Amino acid sequence: MEAIGILESNSIAKGIEAADAILKAADTSLLFSKPRCPGKYTTLFYGDVAAVAASLEVGERRCRSKYGGLRCDSPRASSGSSGH
Repeated sequence: MEAIGILESNSIAKGIEAADAILKAADTSLLFSKPRCPGKYTTLFYGDVAAVAASLEVGERRCRSKYGGLRCDSPRASSGSSGH
């Protein structure tokens, strides 16, 4: 199952540092990483659930942001469902 993670920092420099750590921590791929408004930096990434959780934890520690992060698991929950 796949998940996406998003981390927002209240510092552009810390956000860039956290984005680097996120991608190096586990097998995740970057969707975007950029300043969103003055002084805030957002990183959106994806991968399997465990990789996103591990990367998000590393990014939050590196960033030490009051905003923190969020992980969203894929809505395609079970492999055995018929979709009905």
